Amino acid sequence: MHDRKDQILRVASELLLTRSFTSFSYQDLSDRLGIRKASIHHHFPTKDDLLVALTERYRLGQKKRLDEIDASQKTPWEKLEAYMDSITTIMESGNKICPLGSLQAELNVLPEAARDVLRQLYETPKRWLTRVLTEGRTTGTMDFEGSPEEQAVVLLAALQGGLQIARSQGPREFTAIVKQIKLGLTAPVGKSR
Repeated sequence: MHDRKDQILRVASELLLTRSFTSFSYQDLSDRLGIRKASIHHHFPTKDDLLVALTERYRLGQKKRLDEIDASQKTPWEKLEAYMDSITTIMESGNKICPLGSLQAELNVLPEAARDVLRQLYETPKRWLTRVLTEGRTTGTMDFEGSPEEQAVVLLAALQGGLQIARSQGPREFTAIVKQIKLGLTAPVGKSR
């Protein structure tokens, strides 16, 4: 029974990452899984219930990934590189959408419960990046203008936007964004960039 729920979430995630949440139905899930829609409704009575479960799954996966980076990388730069590599993996995995970006684009049609988890899905990497950037500035290994929190917001926006651009323009554009992020964090403050 638990396996079926995981299968539904896995396929729903795949559809969300390749289309969007509003562009697939329980019929699409049923067709892909070879099960009746009633089986899907048994685990997720409404599509809103499915969305809340999906966003929570993304949040937990994201937290796990960030904890793994913290455990395996020592310096702020190593942590940032590992984080950007994980985003690059999304870009290299085909024509996929960032789950956060996809859901944020549909914010106006999402149920309130999913919006709360979506806010957490954004805040988790923002807080993590703020901490890494603070550490980088404190140790003198990173230099940037503005606060670490502001820089984290810019970094998230650049990477998320880069994933969208890469879908239509190819990976070269995303690579340029990552390169510019790195240059922006190492350039001396107060100097022309």
